[in-house]
Amino acid sequence: MANNSQDSATESAPPTTTIPQSPLPDINIDQETWDNWASQNLISITSFQRGRALLGGYASLADWHWFSNYGLLLMGAGSLVAGIFFFFAYNWASIPPAGKLGVLQFLLISSAAIAIWQGLDKISARVLLLVSAGMVGAFLAVFGQIYQTGADAYQLFLSWGFFIFGWTVIARDKLIWILFTTVTYTGIALYIFTFPAIDQLFDEISWVYWSLILLFWEGGRLLHWDWLQGGRWLQRLALFIWFFISTALMVDFVTTNFSSSGWQFLIYTIYLLTSITVYSQLIRDLFGITLLAFSLVVIQISWFFEIFSYDNAFVLLCTSLLVVGEVGAIIVGLRWLDQRWSLAEEKLQS
Repeated sequence: MANNSQDSATESAPPTTTIPQSPLPDINIDQETWDNWASQNLISITSFQRGRALLGGYASLADWHWFSNYGLLLMGAGSLVAGIFFFFAYNWASIPPAGKLGVLQFLLISSAAIAIWQGLDKISARVLLLVSAGMVGAFLAVFGQIYQTGADAYQLFLSWGFFIFGWTVIARDKLIWILFTTVTYTGIALYIFTFPAIDQLFDEISWVYWSLILLFWEGGRLLHWDWLQGGRWLQRLALFIWFFISTALMVDFVTTNFSSSGWQFLIYTIYLLTSITVYSQLIRDLFGITLLAFSLVVIQISWFFEIFSYDNAFVLLCTSLLVVGEVGAIIVGLRWLDQRWSLAEEKLQS
């Protein structure tokens, strides 16, 4: 009887069908789409945070670990170098000349030797090499004070840059390159200000210097030099200085001798067109395009004030409205350019 009831229950049960499991289609999601879904409450907060981490919107634990190690090493190295300078400054009269030079030579040689022994591929070794490069400047300064060589300040900085150039090339580290470019630029600036005959060419010489530095760093990145890959903060630092000097030159031009000579305007036009082509087609960097756009706004406003009197309230009102409209147009143009680049990258990937 029990068997008959089980058989009837089995017969009355609907047949089970196995549904084939189809994989979900691959969907390409960018950060903007993910943010839009979160704003429409289509995903939870936890899913949003995990998705942003996967899309690269948040720094990972490994990124924070690298940043902490690098930051603490740099702060420690900077404190060490500053402590050495303050030590010699405070105890200058009580330390014999041999002790001054001996301590600096020991620190210079030992930090460079430890860096080479560890291998320049490690962060700690590159920081030690940076400390050693800083010790070169301290040694030259102390040497000049002890023997009263009579050297000018520009000779100190240019000699400093000359002696650390080899380390800069060998280390291939961005921070050492920043030290080298800063030291050499300071030496060039002090040299220009030492001789009144050429001090009026300071802005032009500075523009040429940073143009060469920017060309070298951007060219090395395009040539896939490993130490210039990764973040673009080094190139953008040089780019910011370069655009600042270029804008200052053009503002001075349009406010002083706009009607007397046009060679600066011609050079600026060539550099403007070249920059637009490079940073919109070759490198594709919104930071460069943004600097270029705001440089044009500053130059245009300076020229506007040169033509009209800025004491007039109506002129100030028109200028304010013009700036607001230009900034809005820049934002719209940058968003359109970013979307265009994203579509171009998707077509290349597909």
